[in-house]
Amino acid sequence: MNPFEQMMYVGVIMSIVLSVMILGSLYYNPRLSLTEYPKDIQKVVFPKSIHEKKQTIYFNIAYNAILFGTPVVSTYILHKHEKLLYVDA
Repeated sequence: MNPFEQMMYVGVIMSIVLSVMILGSLYYNPRLSLTEYPKDIQKVVFPKSIHEKKQTIYFNIAYNAILFGTPVVSTYILHKHEKLLYVDA
């Protein structure tokens, strides 16, 4: 697999995983993304409950761990080996 194919393969997989996480969180509880809504909607809707704030924090931790953790771990593994494809990491 050449580097371009590898980049496309990994990029598509990460995009699908993160998109499923976002759509799943919107299906589970649309209020988790309340701060991303337009200001007019935010004024009309009740503020997040403590439970919803905790859920938002947990979701953000998982999302950012995948988003930033995957390249960091793969780079670490790559530096431990002489030559390694990203897909193998």
